[in-house]
Amino acid sequence: MGMVQSLKGDQKTFKEITEMLLAMALREGGSSTRIDVVFDNYREILIKNLKREKRGTEMGNTYWSIRSDYRVQKWRPFLSNTENKQQLIHFIVNEWRKECCSVKLAGKKLYVTVAEE
Repeated sequence: MGMVQSLKGDQKTFKEITEMLLAMALREGGSSTRIDVVFDNYREILIKNLKREKRGTEMGNTYWSIRSDYRVQKWRPFLSNTENKQQLIHFIVNEWRKECCSVKLAGKKLYVTVAEE
């Protein structure tokens, strides 16, 4: 199971979620000087998505603009929506680029892979 799925995000803001994921990555990285984080690529046309649509399990609202202060009421339904996951990944990567997060790296290098980037 990935870091994002293992997170307990109910009632957390997107900023808190971002900080929790960075802390998890740093903990997993231990004393390493380089940490690689690879996010799954969620393409629209995947067998898994087609099965979800057939079963009607693509639940929850689609978030078109994720804000750092917005509190996620129900994490699992949020994650069940492919578009939400893509928006979340972009939000996390942009937040991790900010100086407040880079200070927490304490000299470590963080490499993040999303799709081909």
